[in-house]
Amino acid sequence: MKSLLNRNYRQTLVLTLILGTGGYARADDKPAAPALERAATAPEPVAPVQAPRAAVVEVGPAPVQVAANPVTAPDDVERSLSKAAQPPTKPTASEMINKCREDYLRDQGFQLGNSGNPGGAFIAWGEETVSVAMTDPAWAKARVFAYERALLLAEANYATFAQQHILSDKIRTLSNDDSQLDARLDLDRMNQKDKIKVLKEKALALAESELDARLRKAGVDPKEFQGRPKFEKVSTLADQIVILAFREAVTTLAGVRTLQTFEGVNEKGTYKIGVLIVESPRFKELANAISSGRVGHEADKDPRASILAQIPTDPNLLVNDLGIRVMIDENGQRCVVSFAQWAVGSATGSDRMHEMKLDRATETARTIADTAIADFANATLVYSEEGKRAENNEAFIRKFPKGVQDDVEAAEFLDASKKEFRLHSELTISGIADIHTWRGKHPKSGQEIVGVIRMWSPSLQQSAKSLNAPARVEGSNSGKAPVVPPGATQGNKYDKPNDF
Repeated sequence: MKSLLNRNYRQTLVLTLILGTGGYARADDKPAAPALERAATAPEPVAPVQAPRAAVVEVGPAPVQVAANPVTAPDDVERSLSKAAQPPTKPTASEMINKCREDYLRDQGFQLGNSGNPGGAFIAWGEETVSVAMTDPAWAKARVFAYERALLLAEANYATFAQQHILSDKIRTLSNDDSQLDARLDLDRMNQKDKIKVLKEKALALAESELDARLRKAGVDPKEFQGRPKFEKVSTLADQIVILAFREAVTTLAGVRTLQTFEGVNEKGTYKIGVLIVESPRFKELANAISSGRVGHEADKDPRASILAQIPTDPNLLVNDLGIRVMIDENGQRCVVSFAQWAVGSATGSDRMHEMKLDRATETARTIADTAIADFANATLVYSEEGKRAENNEAFIRKFPKGVQDDVEAAEFLDASKKEFRLHSELTISGIADIHTWRGKHPKSGQEIVGVIRMWSPSLQQSAKSLNAPARVEGSNSGKAPVVPPGATQGNKYDKPNDF
């Protein structure tokens, strides 16, 4: 009842303001009768009515300005007042981590893509939602899986970028020599559809025998097309080249590693993880050297503190670090540092049972850390055997007959490829050791987590080769959390622009 009276009061007040100035409530309303009588009987001319001025209506704690518009409806004023009273919209978890990402890139002088980044580095982004609520006992494990998925999406973003450059190179090769391509064609600036059009035009211009040779090189038997139109051969060749371009792009992921991670949770409990990755020629050279086992001691350059002195020891800070970093030690050598975590699980049971869970979680985290180092170093060694490559191409064609169409499909293929990498790889990387283990509760969910930090370095590799005990890694760092908006967290900063 009180609300209705207040509404009637405001409507009456608005109408009084409008009609009291000589205006009309609506354009088609007729003037009140007394006004007509006065107008008809008055012998002298009526002075012009001044334009109505805005009136201030005191409503609530602050005055609201109401324009003296003769066609303003009371409901419009009601809606304006209601809108002004609404609280500001709170950011989503995705908006939180994207804001952190933009702030980080601006502060570091980086950009997504490869435009203007030091050392020609390419930076890509991926994000994923943790699949269960923070109250779920499996949340801490689901958080690690969300990081892996976000990393995969970022890598897929880079792989699709690399694929387009590889595709351009393959089209140039098909044309035998760049002079056969129209000088006005800038293949690197074309989208994939236009590149395929150029590819088909060039393939159709080839002699039949030359086209058959190109098909065989792409893993297709020309006999499958015997007696069929040439355009079918060309279409198949184009599809195969797109597939091969992406497979080659996947192998360029050697040396790609995590640049920074971000996490955010909104008021409803939705938890998101975002990952920035970086690809740089320097990191690729390091990855190739590790996989070949030819790494020696580098000359001192920009030496820093020991690796442990650069890493915080506080579990509340370490919980924000996931993935591979390349860091420079006190000898000026580049070291590959892998941060991994796993959940301990339910705290129920005896102390002995809890200790067993801790041991299993630590071993799982250690395996995750070593797998990440192998992925960093091993991508260039995959599918070196022609038979295995042809077999995998066939499986790829069945699943993606026209090649990958977007980053989601690219991530799906990349995930399957990584599993094959690990299955068929016979690479053993020497010179990897634990440098720190930790245990703590996640500050948001309260679930127990263990972390393992593993490191590869030239010094450790040399020690392993000479059968000496690994060099002792010393140092400590209490650390300081990066400043981020409420509800968000960010990994510790280990990179400098000249590291790229």
